[in-house]
Amino acid sequence: MRYNDISVMEQHHSALCFAVLTNPSMNIMRGLTPHSRSIMRKTICHAILSTDMNNHVKNLESLTARRCLPFQKGLLNDRMVRPPV
Repeated sequence: MRYNDISVMEQHHSALCFAVLTNPSMNIMRGLTPHSRSIMRKTICHAILSTDMNNHVKNLESLTARRCLPFQKGLLNDRMVRPPV
């Protein structure tokens, strides 16, 4: 069992994305620092996993609740519906 039956297609797409990035001509993260690369990886995985429709209601509730809060430009979490784990 490869993806533990949770968000199977999304996990496949995430794995495929990073498999493509192993090609040096397609690696958009090659010039990043290790810290920036880690943030970018988490952001990409989070964005792909957020497309799982099983989480749609939870994502919508989170977005609706945060709509009334002030935006904090410097926080990575303020750029996402749900912060990565």
